[in-house]
Amino acid sequence: MRVLLVGLSRDVEYDIRNDLFARLVSLNHDFYARSRTGDLMARATNDLNAVRMMLGPAMMYWAETSLTFVLAVGVMAAVDWRLTLWALSPTPLVSVVVVLFGRQIHARFERIQALFSDISSRVQENLSGARYYARMCKKIRSWNDSPR
Repeated sequence: MRVLLVGLSRDVEYDIRNDLFARLVSLNHDFYARSRTGDLMARATNDLNAVRMMLGPAMMYWAETSLTFVLAVGVMAAVDWRLTLWALSPTPLVSVVVVLFGRQIHARFERIQALFSDISSRVQENLSGARYYARMCKKIRSWNDSPR
């Protein structure tokens, strides 16, 4: 089951990545003038990785945990239903805490995504600048070496 879900999530990621590439190739020059390359690269890598992780392992763990919870509660209720109610009484509080932490994690993920985008843009700009500088040095050398 695990291999099937992980493989399926990778297939979905592959299809989405190909669709994204086809869409990016079809966009006009104005889009690229407005968009930062690092942001596009960050979204193409991190966001697609997050989709893959949600489709494969997260779904698998959710199904496994849900089944285990239902079976465990059933066995606990068969043994002593009053003790089961006492054991499950903190469940709503735990759910609220999980939602609150989930929101904080999402906000931090968004900030990290923005930082990764900025880093990717700076690297791309520096590499482009280095290539331009190397070409200009080569041209200057060829001008200096040419007979006058």
